[in-house]
Amino acid sequence: MPLLALAVLLIVVVPFLVLQKLSRESLEAADAVAHTHRVEAAVNAMTVELRECEESAMAIVLGADTPYARARMAEAAAAVDPLMQELIALTADNSDQQVRIGQLKELFARRLAVAKRLVETPREQAAPLVRELVSLYPVRGQLQALLDQERSLLAARIAN
Repeated sequence: MPLLALAVLLIVVVPFLVLQKLSRESLEAADAVAHTHRVEAAVNAMTVELRECEESAMAIVLGADTPYARARMAEAAAAVDPLMQELIALTADNSDQQVRIGQLKELFARRLAVAKRLVETPREQAAPLVRELVSLYPVRGQLQALLDQERSLLAARIAN
């Protein structure tokens, strides 16, 4: 009888426990992937809004000063901060990412401020502001580093 109980234990309980562990690990990996996708989505959306604001400002200064261009610029500028807050919340457990996001927040704020000044500047005087926009406040490297670290963290989470 004890051998029968041991056999039942080995045949039923052990595979059940193994499957439960594998299922839990699979769910954890899926959560890690979903988290990385949410960070990537927030970064991409924030970048699109920044670019939309800057493009609208440049269109306005180049003569396409329409209500739509001004509305799109204002909407895009207003959309950046909520996306930044979402990104901060998503990376709250990573101090390196928080530092990088703090730097990005400052760069985004400066770029948005330049875009706002740009629309108030006559076309013939806009060149220095455009140069300032594209050369003094680069965000691409910081954004890429943030995404690279997030993907690296994902790879490490899945490997474990």
